Amino acid sequence: MPKSKPPIQLRRRGVRGKPAPNQFIISAEGGSKGGTEFQYFKLLEALLQIGRKQNGNSLQLIVVNRRAKDSSPEKVLRGLEDHIEDHNMIEGDQAWLVIDKNHWEDSQIQPLHDWTVQQNGASRKTMINRGLALSNPCFECWLLLHFDDKSPSVEDCNEYKRLLREHLPDYDKNLKRHRNKFTRDKIVEAVKRAKTRDRPPCKDWPRTPGVTTVYRLVEKLFPPRP
Repeated sequence: MPKSKPPIQLRRRGVRGKPAPNQFIISAEGGSKGGTEFQYFKLLEALLQIGRKQNGNSLQLIVVNRRAKDSSPEKVLRGLEDHIEDHNMIEGDQAWLVIDKNHWEDSQIQPLHDWTVQQNGASRKTMINRGLALSNPCFECWLLLHFDDKSPSVEDCNEYKRLLREHLPDYDKNLKRHRNKFTRDKIVEAVKRAKTRDRPPCKDWPRTPGVTTVYRLVEKLFPPRP
């Protein structure tokens, strides 16, 4: 008989009596190990680990690893739901969907937004904060904002990649060679620039090319220093 899954506990124990860190669970369109989004958020994870050692940062970032072909909005959502179902999450944890507008229709994106705002009093999963971070048209729009504010208002992803190569030579959607370029200061600058572009703040996801709401997730991980 197959083993049944352990029940999800309401509380997660910390280490040596310390409270457990809040988890940020991310399911991204480029969520395979070779995907740009996966590599970017793994870079952030490494910075958060450094922060914990230096100042007791209590956040834990978990990036859901999916197969490369499972990149549709529907499968990005399914991957996140599966992770929530299988893991011990508590009140205060956050679950985020990260996708591009690119060629996806609004009808494909709408269910993800609906999921983030669902209110079901009978389900304890509503204790988990949910969010949707979308880049229009592509994730390179967000990456470019780490270096300057030249992000164009065009739908051609190749233009964003061309501009990004001015800062990351030979960029080919692989960030491993450029990990030292994404410092905490650069990340904070990207958040500021993205906020300026998202005015007034969109209520669901950005329809205008050159706008991204990834900053809403990242600023929770890296708030401005006092």
